[in-house]
Amino acid sequence: MKLSIEETEDGWATLYLPDQNEHYHSTFGAFEEACWIYIERGFGVMSDVLPADTPLRILEMGFGTGLNAALTVRSAARARRHVFYTGVEAYPLPADIVADLGYAARLGDEAGCYETLHALPWAAWRPQLPFTAVSPYFEARKVKALFQEIDWPADAFDLIYYDAFSPRVQPELWTEDVAVRLHKALAPGGRLVTYCAQGRWKKNLRAAGFALTMLPGPGGKREITSAEK
Repeated sequence: MKLSIEETEDGWATLYLPDQNEHYHSTFGAFEEACWIYIERGFGVMSDVLPADTPLRILEMGFGTGLNAALTVRSAARARRHVFYTGVEAYPLPADIVADLGYAARLGDEAGCYETLHALPWAAWRPQLPFTAVSPYFEARKVKALFQEIDWPADAFDLIYYDAFSPRVQPELWTEDVAVRLHKALAPGGRLVTYCAQGRWKKNLRAAGFALTMLPGPGGKREITSAEK
C-alpha cells in the first residue's frame, strides 16, 4: 500500500493514498476532526447518557492511525469513565509509518498510551477476545479482519466510531447489510457517529432501524451523521 504523509490545516499529520486519492483524515484538520466527531459527539454524548459507574463499550471500525483511540484514552481519564475499546482494521499500518506521523510527541501525557495501543497484537475476531489495560480507565483489543464478514454479538457496544474509508473507495462498508450488522451490535440507546453524510448511507442506516441526527461538521465539512438505536 503506497502512502505519503501530509500536514492538515490544524498542523497535525495525516496519511494520503495516492492510488485512491484518499486521506485518512480531513485535510482541514486531523485532530479537529477526531475531537469534533468521535470525542465530542460520540464519547462526550454517551458519557452524559450512561450512569457514571457504567463502563463505556466502544467499537471503532477503521483503527487506522490510532488517533481516535488515543484521544479516547485521554477523555476517559478526564471523565473518570472506564472504557472497553475494540478496534477493527483489515490493513494495519506499519510501525515506521505510525512513528513518522509524530502523534506521540503531540499527545504529550498520552504518548505512552498511544505507543502501547500500537504495540498491542492484532488478533482474529472471537467474542471472548481479552482486553489489555492501556491506562487505568482504558482497556483495548485489536481485531484484524474485514468488518463486513464478522457476525457481531447483539447489544455488545454502547458507541461505534465508524471511520472507514469513504463510500467511493470502500463501497462494501457502507451497505444496508453493514448498517444492519451495526444496529445489531449496538445496545438500545447506543449511538454511532461518522464523518459520512452521504444520502445512500443515511438511507441504509434508517432502513436498518437507526434514528438519525445530522450535526454540523468540523472545519470545511458541512455535516456529519449521528445515528441512535
